[in-house]
Amino acid sequence: MSPTEITAEGARAEHVVVAMAQQHDVAGLSFDNGASLLNVRTMDGAGPLLRGRFTDPLPLVWAADANVHIEYPLGARLAHTSRPGELHLSARRPWSVDVHGGTDRFDADLSGLRLSSLTFHSGLAHAHLRLGGPRGRRMIRFSSVTDLVLTRPVNVPVRVEATKGVSRLGLDDRSVDAANGFEGQTHDYNDADDRYLILLTGDVASLTITTAPELG
Repeated sequence: MSPTEITAEGARAEHVVVAMAQQHDVAGLSFDNGASLLNVRTMDGAGPLLRGRFTDPLPLVWAADANVHIEYPLGARLAHTSRPGELHLSARRPWSVDVHGGTDRFDADLSGLRLSSLTFHSGLAHAHLRLGGPRGRRMIRFSSVTDLVLTRPVNVPVRVEATKGVSRLGLDDRSVDAANGFEGQTHDYNDADDRYLILLTGDVASLTITTAPELG
């Protein structure tokens, strides 16, 4: 079955595609009501801006130029499903990604993507994020975090600023527990042009920030 081409009117379909927008430098992706059991990957070469395959309950997907919105129905995270949805983002555009609403079982390999920004506005649990090399300083924002592994290429500096309680935070070879927040960075952060700043505004319970040599 051919995929449903997404427009500003929106659609709920198992297989969707968003055409490449020609007039925008940065593409935007917004999850308007969280996400659960979703794998996000990168597409190389010519093709659409975004391609997705979803499982029930199907989200509403709509797009205006290079800005794509995905809205799962209320209660979708409680649905009993074992098959993850899949989302592929074109590597031909930088992306700004915003996730509104609680999110869990979220596996995103963004190592092949030029990431402009990444923000989780609500809680994130049981997730794995793989980042590529940044261009300039790139901010990654989280609210509360439970059981998150975040990997970046080797030799990419990072700074972490957490404003609330931190339990089992690993920053490369450091392990941190702090009741009143934490600030720390790799030794080469201040002198680097290309680096990540990770901001955490909620409680942290098990966050591992490490490097993955194969991403470099």
